[in-house]
Amino acid sequence: MHLGVYHRAMLVFLLLVGGLVTYIMTPEERQRVWRPMKAVALFIALHGARAAIAYSRALRARNRWALAVPAAVAVAAIVVLVTQAHLRQFADVRPEVERLVDVETRISDTYRPAVEQFRLGAMSADALAQLINRKIKPELQSARVRLMAIDKVPAEHADLLTKAKAYVQLRDESWRLRADALQRRNMAALRKADHAERASLAALDALAQARKLL
Repeated sequence: MHLGVYHRAMLVFLLLVGGLVTYIMTPEERQRVWRPMKAVALFIALHGARAAIAYSRALRARNRWALAVPAAVAVAAIVVLVTQAHLRQFADVRPEVERLVDVETRISDTYRPAVEQFRLGAMSADALAQLINRKIKPELQSARVRLMAIDKVPAEHADLLTKAKAYVQLRDESWRLRADALQRRNMAALRKADHAERASLAALDALAQARKLL
């Protein structure tokens, strides 16, 4: 690329950035920024043209230090872009926690009328177990898969992710125990499932409280 074209492009880019920054500022912010910058603006007005001419001459003379400036700018831009891309890889766990609460609500809404039918004798134990295995557990497993796919989170979200995984594991185990107890018609196993369910819901409550702190 011709050096003159390059510098004109850089100047246009800087003007656009400066215009955008100025546009998003409030009038008060513009005043606060402009006051200390008046001296700088005056200095640039007085010496900027002289510096630009000197730099242009150095470029035409193929001065190695002058030629290194565009390369340094390009390297700095690449570093910024790579850093931003790296930061974007960090996942926000909070939406997943909210989805877990929604999943628990949907599961409860699915199971509650079914268990009422079971108590009335309108649904068999096997049918209730099938409902757990075919509708409830797959939805919970989908949530668990999404959580397991998260491997990089901000430091302040690490404990939240740990609590979310613990809840899903406990809840999945409670439903497994309940389905197994229903199929075996085992009341002792059902009481064990009740205990596991209480533990999992306590874990969900702890998770929701931790979410509110972020």
